[in-house]
Amino acid sequence: MPGYKNFPFPWNGSKLLEREYEKDNYRLIRTGSKTGRAIIFFSSNGLYPNTEQEFTEIITQNDRYEWENIANDKRIMQYYELIIFIRDIYKQWHITGINAKINTVEKIADFLKNLTAGFEVTTCGSSSGGYAAVLFAHFLNAERFFSISGQFSIKHQISSESPFVLMNASNPAVNKYYDISNLTQVWGGYYIWPKECQIDIAQHELVKNNANPNFIIVETQSRHHGTNIATFCYPYLLSRSNQELNSIFRKLNNYPPLKRWSFAFKFLPLGVFVVDVVKHVIRKMRMKLTHKI
Repeated sequence: MPGYKNFPFPWNGSKLLEREYEKDNYRLIRTGSKTGRAIIFFSSNGLYPNTEQEFTEIITQNDRYEWENIANDKRIMQYYELIIFIRDIYKQWHITGINAKINTVEKIADFLKNLTAGFEVTTCGSSSGGYAAVLFAHFLNAERFFSISGQFSIKHQISSESPFVLMNASNPAVNKYYDISNLTQVWGGYYIWPKECQIDIAQHELVKNNANPNFIIVETQSRHHGTNIATFCYPYLLSRSNQELNSIFRKLNNYPPLKRWSFAFKFLPLGVFVVDVVKHVIRKMRMKLTHKI
């Protein structure tokens, strides 16, 4: 992958990145649940901090994919037959694909079409992963998408801070995907956004008047981009039918936008809420103990 030395890591022609770009950068889990459903999780630009040391530890050594911990929940495993993780190690809205062979948006789409043929597809991602969830829901004729703080336009990213977006700004083969807000007029899904986050306010403006009844906008009272609902809500969220979710969100939309814990309390059934909170607290305590040790 060509790079420019005046750009910071990872866009500086790093040999480390180029070696990882030769690898698959996707992962499959076949759960054994014969449901005919597949879910695709797309990484965000928060995949790793922009240093060689962090990249080496997180990607090269630990082979990290976002959403792995959530996907390991038994509710996800029981609801979906196929789980796919996709990562963009250059963190440029999948402009360069996922690897040296699947190196364009169209090639990713064709690759995923082959993997999910015959499945009812859900796409999911946060921030730039949310952008990808909407874009590839279109290509895959997906049943739904989940976009958490997702972008619908990346035209504001035409700058030196997003080198590949900048370099392709005049390339119609690539820049035709810089604004995908119109896709939500056709494809249904769930867009959860934090109404107090400046990054998200401009993106929400692009779709707030969307007339598609299958495009559900959920507002939360949060300043946190990409993490605007509690993590332990996701397994339940992603393993509900559209009919169930629509009913739940219709009720939630009768309230003012909710904060993270209030959202969790009203969104989850009480028994699920109690169990998931206990698990969440235990996990946090274990992490702190492990860190101290």
